[in-house]
Amino acid sequence: MDHQNESTQSSLHSIRRDREFIELLSTAIDGTLSDDEFAALQQRLKEDREARRHYIRHRLLEAGVAREVSVDAVGGMVDQIGHASDVKPVDPDSSVRLAERLARSSDDEWSCTLADRQRSRTASWIIRYAAVVVPWVMLVGGCLAVLIGQRPNFWMDGEAVVLSSQLQVAQVDHVNAEVTAMLVDEAGAKFAGDRSTDDVIFNPGDYELLEGTVHLRFASGVDLVMQAPAKLAIDDLLHARLAYGAVRAIVPPSAVGFTIKTTDVNFEDVGTEFGLNVSKKTGESTMQVFDGQVNVREAKNNGLMKSVYEGDWVRYSGGKAKPGEEPAAEQFPSPGEIGFLRWKTVRRRHVDDPSLIGWFPFTRQDDSKLLVNAAGNALVTPGQISGPRWVSGRWPGKDALLFDRDTDFVEFEIPGTYEEMTIAVWIQVDRLDREMISICNSNGGENGVLHFQMNRFGLPRGGIMGARRDELRWVGDPVPVGKWVHVLSVTSVPEKRSDIYVNGEKVTQSVLRENEYPIKPGVCRLGNWVPFAQFSERPPRALRGRMDEVAIWKRALSDEEISTLVDEGRPSLVWSRENPPLEHPLPKP
Repeated sequence: MDHQNESTQSSLHSIRRDREFIELLSTAIDGTLSDDEFAALQQRLKEDREARRHYIRHRLLEAGVAREVSVDAVGGMVDQIGHASDVKPVDPDSSVRLAERLARSSDDEWSCTLADRQRSRTASWIIRYAAVVVPWVMLVGGCLAVLIGQRPNFWMDGEAVVLSSQLQVAQVDHVNAEVTAMLVDEAGAKFAGDRSTDDVIFNPGDYELLEGTVHLRFASGVDLVMQAPAKLAIDDLLHARLAYGAVRAIVPPSAVGFTIKTTDVNFEDVGTEFGLNVSKKTGESTMQVFDGQVNVREAKNNGLMKSVYEGDWVRYSGGKAKPGEEPAAEQFPSPGEIGFLRWKTVRRRHVDDPSLIGWFPFTRQDDSKLLVNAAGNALVTPGQISGPRWVSGRWPGKDALLFDRDTDFVEFEIPGTYEEMTIAVWIQVDRLDREMISICNSNGGENGVLHFQMNRFGLPRGGIMGARRDELRWVGDPVPVGKWVHVLSVTSVPEKRSDIYVNGEKVTQSVLRENEYPIKPGVCRLGNWVPFAQFSERPPRALRGRMDEVAIWKRALSDEEISTLVDEGRPSLVWSRENPPLEHPLPKP
């Protein structure tokens, strides 16, 4: 018995320790680690090999090149990076040379495991195009080196870094790389000719973007965000030419010297971040430095004309500097903003779905108490906001409502009777401090009304009031605190099921006994409820957190549709579907 108790305690300790690490990792990715949390993460990475492997996998996920790829896809490099005693300083020259060498090697030198090729079009290119993966492995190695007490080997001579025309991160063949860049994200993108967004590999050549926005990642580690209309020529890993349009470049130390050429001047980055716009009509170029330093050079002889630093901008026409106003930052979207742009693009498609009877995009109106239903077939009434305050949502510029008081709620009516219904919500929970917490509940407890909520552990539950069930169980991980998640309830009376999904994965599963039972939601509240009958003396079920999108269909969405909704609304490339498991065995529903 003692042995069994010790085993149980050890298991619970392991689960708790794993959850603590996942929470630290999530906070690190968000960039909000406190000093104590940083120290805890540093210590864990020093002593735990599996933690190091998990850290590197998540950083590769962040890079957008390994959503479904095992860490073993990097050919054992993770293990070398993982041991503190083996960590070597990260040299930008060697990382690019290694990428080039591996890109030209045979595919047999690499092996990877694809968990689901259909879920990630990018993953299917990993084996063949190792040049995209390797620089990110080296950069992740640099991050890990810093965390466990090493320092990457980067030096700058003095305050201003000026690269001579001969100095490059080179002595390698940039032109003959197997792959130069990869498409890692896009929003409404349309290219000229027969090029599709399914073509994720970008080799040297000309590319004209007619619509939307794209995020390219070069094998040298450069992130380039381009907004239509634009025409870009890729020369090699470190050189591109912008004929017209707007781009934003984020250049890591591995790509110092990355240069974008225009007709009259060249803009050479020194491992920083800048935006560049070239007028299609006049050829005038405007460049703004967001971080660090960019050197402006003559197009003909590459002579240094000016060094521009963080917060400054320059404008050139005919190779001569000219005065002008500060460029508009909106023309240079960051990689994180592409999610918002994509969301705004795909929502136009959903509006015309006749089965979508309620879609609340949480766009603040002149009447701040009104929550607009933007669905084309808007059977659900507009929401009346009582208490929640307008705040920021999943992306910069996206509105959300903050529920942080017992009296906060949004009320609307879903009139009519239905056989099927799906309710989807994007939510960020601040804390779980109630026995039950409402997501979307009908007012009252009459037969046929809907209840969609979660308990103090973050485990969702709900269904049709009064409908008997043969089975109700939790089969997945709960809603976490402090993370944007997609929670969806789908009920189908004909199919006798009522399930709840979190980030596209089924978490609550129930089987209805009858297949003839009307769904009559009536008046509902977001983030709260109206106590009734035997529950009239129960404490509030008020939500503590943010909500920035609610959608209601009069049908049951398929698993594939649910997964697509999650992908379309994901907050960023950093965001992961995975949530921490519960620290203890699942309670009974």
